[in-house]
Amino acid sequence: MNVNNTGSVPWQDKMRRLDAEWLAPQDVLRQVSVHYLEAVEWLQNALMTRSARLWSLSSAYLSGVYWRRCQEFLGEHVRRPRAVGVLRASHQPEIRCFSRTGALCHVIDLQMGRRIATYEPQHMTRVGTQDMGDGAEVYMMRYDVRDRRWKIDSFVQELPVNWNTRFQPLQPLLKSTDPHIGRDS
Repeated sequence: MNVNNTGSVPWQDKMRRLDAEWLAPQDVLRQVSVHYLEAVEWLQNALMTRSARLWSLSSAYLSGVYWRRCQEFLGEHVRRPRAVGVLRASHQPEIRCFSRTGALCHVIDLQMGRRIATYEPQHMTRVGTQDMGDGAEVYMMRYDVRDRRWKIDSFVQELPVNWNTRFQPLQPLLKSTDPHIGRDS
C-alpha cells in the first residue's frame, strides 16, 4: 500500500457506506485482522518475558490511550510485580465501524475458550489457571500512516455474553387458541 503526502490512508477513495456504517475494502479488513492478532501475540509474549527490549517495541503495536496505559502498566509492573496474568483464547476478530476517513475502525474480538493463566513474577511459574468462558471485547484500531500498520488505540468495552444473538420472541404455549377459554367462559 502506498502512502500519499496528504496523510490520508491509501484506500480512502475506496470506502463505501452501507446504511449507517462505513466499509473498507477486503484487503484492508484482512490487514486490520492480521495486525490486531500480531498485537495480541506481542502483548502475551511481552507479559511472559518481561523483556525491556520486547517492551520497547510497544509503539509498533499500540497507539494512543492504549499505548499510554501499557507504559504505565510496565512502570508499575517493573517496580512492584505481584502476579502476571495472561489471557489465552482463540481470537476471531470481526472488523466493523470504520470512520469516514478509513483511518479508524472497531475490532470485535470474539474470544473462544478464554483462560487466564496467573504466574508468580520472580520465576514465572504458573500458580493458577481460571476458565473465563467465551466472550467478546471491542477495541479501537488506528492506522499509523508513518508505520503503515494498524495499532490498538483503545479498549472500548466488553460485550455482554449473548450480544450477538437475535431477539427470539417467545413461542406461543398453545398451537391454537380457543376463543372460549378464559375467565369469561
